[in-house]
Amino acid sequence: MQHSSQPKMQVKDILKSQAGHAIFSPAIRVADRRARSAPFSLADRPTAAAPGSFSSRMGGSPMRSEDSDDDDEGRVLRRHTMKRKRGNPILDSDDDMEEAEYVDEREQRQQQETEILSKRAKELQPIFPTMSLNSILDALRQGNGSKVQASRILSGMHRTASPSASPEPVRPRLKRMRQRGPAPVIQPLDDEEEDEEEEEEEEEAEESGSDVSDHDVKDPLALVEEVKKNHQTVRFYNRATAQEIQDISGCTEEQAQKIIDLRPFGTIDDLRETLHQEKGLSTRFIQNYVDMVDGYSIVDQIIGEIEELGASLKDIIDVWKGNSMNNEDNNDDAGVHLATISADAKEQQQSTELYKDAMEGFLTEQPALINKDMKLKDYQLLGVNWLLLLYRKRISGILADEMGLGKTAQVISFLSRIYELGDPGPHLIIVPTSTLENWMREFERFCPELKVYSYYGSQDERFVLRDEWQNDFDGQVIVSTYNVATGNNEDRKFLRKMKPRSVILDEGHMVRNCTSKRYQQLMTIQAPFRLLLTGTPLQNNLQELVSLLTFILPDMLLEYEEEVSKIFKIKTASSKDSTAQMLSQQRIARAKKMMTPFVLRRRKTDVLKDLPQKFQVVERCKMTETQQELYDTILRTSRQSYRQAIDSNNKKKGALDQFKNMVMHLRKAANHPMLFRNIYDDAKLKSMAKDIMKEEQYWDANEDYIYEDMTVMTDFELDKLCRNHRSIKQYALQNEEWMNAGKVEKLKKLLPAMKEEGRKVLIFSQFTQLLDILERVMDTLQLRFLRLDGATKMEDRQVLIDQFNEDEDITVFLLSTKAGGMGINLTAANVVVLHDMDFNPQNDRQAEDRAHRVGQTQDVTVYKFVTDQSVEENILSMAELKLRLDRSVSGVGEEGQVEENDQDQKETVHSLLKAVLLS
Repeated sequence: MQHSSQPKMQVKDILKSQAGHAIFSPAIRVADRRARSAPFSLADRPTAAAPGSFSSRMGGSPMRSEDSDDDDEGRVLRRHTMKRKRGNPILDSDDDMEEAEYVDEREQRQQQETEILSKRAKELQPIFPTMSLNSILDALRQGNGSKVQASRILSGMHRTASPSASPEPVRPRLKRMRQRGPAPVIQPLDDEEEDEEEEEEEEEAEESGSDVSDHDVKDPLALVEEVKKNHQTVRFYNRATAQEIQDISGCTEEQAQKIIDLRPFGTIDDLRETLHQEKGLSTRFIQNYVDMVDGYSIVDQIIGEIEELGASLKDIIDVWKGNSMNNEDNNDDAGVHLATISADAKEQQQSTELYKDAMEGFLTEQPALINKDMKLKDYQLLGVNWLLLLYRKRISGILADEMGLGKTAQVISFLSRIYELGDPGPHLIIVPTSTLENWMREFERFCPELKVYSYYGSQDERFVLRDEWQNDFDGQVIVSTYNVATGNNEDRKFLRKMKPRSVILDEGHMVRNCTSKRYQQLMTIQAPFRLLLTGTPLQNNLQELVSLLTFILPDMLLEYEEEVSKIFKIKTASSKDSTAQMLSQQRIARAKKMMTPFVLRRRKTDVLKDLPQKFQVVERCKMTETQQELYDTILRTSRQSYRQAIDSNNKKKGALDQFKNMVMHLRKAANHPMLFRNIYDDAKLKSMAKDIMKEEQYWDANEDYIYEDMTVMTDFELDKLCRNHRSIKQYALQNEEWMNAGKVEKLKKLLPAMKEEGRKVLIFSQFTQLLDILERVMDTLQLRFLRLDGATKMEDRQVLIDQFNEDEDITVFLLSTKAGGMGINLTAANVVVLHDMDFNPQNDRQAEDRAHRVGQTQDVTVYKFVTDQSVEENILSMAELKLRLDRSVSGVGEEGQVEENDQDQKETVHSLLKAVLLS
């Protein structure tokens, strides 16, 4: 519709110029609200519809008796007729009297119609600020006075001209001119009035008996909602800041600014056409906004339901806290922060039903079945009471105490207590493979009277267990692993048939991705009570929060999972843009509110006043000359390849894999040059391949194939091969090249000093090949050490842990971050070295807390090795950003031993490449 440029006129002035023109068709007369609010009698109702009227044609009821705010798309409303004047038989003839009465009725009718149009035009004008009053009145006339129909016409949704009046011609648009200046204020429709109109329109539609097809007339309620949503969308893009546009639509900073420069937008079609035509913009930004608004609406609804569900929990916890003003919770972490029970709790009126409910089954001392030598701390006993409360209320939850506060002990005490109360189980605990033996050991230490079985082993062993337990299971607890519980169909089917009373997931963040196969399979194990154990429910994006809450509250959230997930999908184009998007306050506020009733979270600083401190030290490591040359060569080659890929706009999967390899090569070069083949050249390899043929095991081998295999081996692997075969022993390295790296230089200074002071050291690395090199470094420094990684057998892990904790002569424990970073206690060490950082900083934090946990008696120092002027500086910056996000939602997060999902990894790699290769 063409935007009018004529001077603004008052509504009544325009209406005066239109006097004498029929505003509505003869069959449709609308009175204003005040007139129709008067009592209506049967004497006032016409007995038939006007000939040719809509109601007469459709065979519906000619009039309505209910009050109505507005008419709807030509459907008939009740008509208020005027009482005829009683004429003077002496002064007036019958004809004169009838003419006067007719004129009087017509004038009053026109006055009513004028007032109604004036009112509705004023209501529509703020919604369409760029439309002239003439345009709005034309739309109202075409819509027979209906604001709904007029809105549809004005927004460009309905362009069919009526016989009596045609819409203004649409201007062909070739190119939008940029218009600067303040954006128009577009106000939403009045919600109360809209609701009234929608109800009346729905009633009128039912009474009219209209058989107009859906193609011609939309459902009135859906139409009003669509129009309203369109105007809200236009209003947002006219008024939002660049930051808000980024957060809501997922666009870049440059795209947001371009949208602002294109303001104002008159209608949704205007906005859609502009974003479609303008280079670098997309209409998907409109849908992103609509999805976000819909998602927020559903989240608000869910929050209300969650608050109602958690209200009883909150009231009881308030009783435990004492309800005093001095007991106000100032902790910023999301969740319940129940560290101590208030003395005021015992002084409350014990006769109240709330007090009785709160103290029902409340433990003041640890369960009788718990080993008397194992003493629960006060906050742990409160944790057991919280678990008992949830179990009694049949409400699932998340025990999110910081790592090292004894979640395992609290769970064992909880299970022992409900067994004392007559609950035989069974209860299913699913744990990472690396912690299964630790769980079995802790059950034996804390509660030997409980019958606890592990469902683990080879397929044949599990077959025997299934056969034995299927008909006669006398245990209270089954402990299994994620791999088994989500493995073959027989295992999954068996665990479902056991019908556990509760399902407890250790490292509960393993179900952070609701689209993963693991998540879907674990959801099929039905249980009245579900409990997740994790240091923090949040990992690297807020969508994980939805997955965790859906897992514990499936009946409430599963229906809305897809819609809610829309507002938690944070897609960042670069590290620069991601800062604002990841810290979106609206998302974080909703996340905190949704978590609170079902999460118990205590921090070490709150409950362990005597826990030693943890100090973080970033150790900058300068590359050796050989290492620097290697790194520069790889960086130069990677930059050239990356820029070529960008110039050719290569987005194929092969190119993305190549980019990932670039980052990996840079990380390896920043750690140690012997992770590449740089010393052993091709000529030396050919000589080695020829000489190794003298070994009996290679007599039947092909020399060319041996050479090809050697070309893909690293310098360290080739040196190790030479040391293991006498025929090529002369090729082994002679100058301790494994000591030639910047980080090894740091270890040479650090470790002997630690040994001298009698301190034990944990060294974590992402790369098992690097652990191989560090073993050689330890031998060179004459330090006794142990090693644990993914290849370590499960039955050997606890033996190694005990040996390290008990043998004072062992100084160093080499661990892979993934295998050794969770579920084990290494408090004998008070020095932690993160040789190289994980993309996910939570994995590193969990590794740190193998030493900084309950039972530690010394201050813990954590050294983060970062190679100067390398990709590791960028990884450190990204880790700090992700930790800020975690603190914003859940306070100081600790756990998170999981790999990032594909989208996380892709965005991380992309951000690193741009920061490193384009700098």
